[in-house]
Amino acid sequence: VLSVPGDLDDEEETIFEFLAANENTQDYASALFGKWHLGGANTSETDPIDNGVPYFAGTLQGGINNYNRWDLTTVSIDSSVETVRSLEYNTSKLTDLATDWIAAQDSPWFVWLAYSSPHSPFHWPDEALHTRTGQTETTCANASTNDNEAVLRECYLAMIEAMDTEIGNLLNSMTDEERANTIVIYVGDNGTPVQVRDASLLGADQAKASLHEGGVRTPLIISGFGVGREGERETRMVSVTDLYATIAELAGSDVHSVNDSI
Repeated sequence: VLSVPGDLDDEEETIFEFLAANENTQDYASALFGKWHLGGANTSETDPIDNGVPYFAGTLQGGINNYNRWDLTTVSIDSSVETVRSLEYNTSKLTDLATDWIAAQDSPWFVWLAYSSPHSPFHWPDEALHTRTGQTETTCANASTNDNEAVLRECYLAMIEAMDTEIGNLLNSMTDEERANTIVIYVGDNGTPVQVRDASLLGADQAKASLHEGGVRTPLIISGFGVGREGERETRMVSVTDLYATIAELAGSDVHSVNDSI
């Protein structure tokens, strides 16, 4: 039996620590918004700071039980920890926090924005954030209880569109000049959960937590300054591990390979 620790080793050099220590990238301000999800069962409120994140605002665990009522933890290297109960829609609040932080910066910056959405609990976001129709918060809740996959998928798609709307709001908060000098990396961490999969494409054993396409094929979209392959697809296999060295190089580092990251 192999026992795998559920937390991030403090001795590991995170991308935040790498940027701060590298001579060519030290002018970057950086922050993490959203879910930390790297501390296992023993997550402490200072875990992000202990692992080199200069400013953190979000949730320490991987999931939340209610998108409209959740615990928001804020901590930075020069301030005390504060945890409050937020009654604002999680996707929108995280966007606002990131937007305000970016607006306050007077140097180059790196933001890691880790939305909880579209993770369960599947729900019906405010209709100002999406264009889908036909469901309500009640029908989404009932579908979760009754395992109504058709309804749950509609709720899931509304959550995705709401997140997409908020990403647009974040980008639109920047000036044209700032947006033209920004690189956006959008990535998912796993395949579609079985109860919200497109059943016409995937069987119940071919979604998240499987090695089928529905479990391992995830989105990776890179856009913005310096991306010269507009509209092209990369056909080689890519690992999120490679984002470490890629982000470091984009920020000005002359190191092209870090550990297993290329």
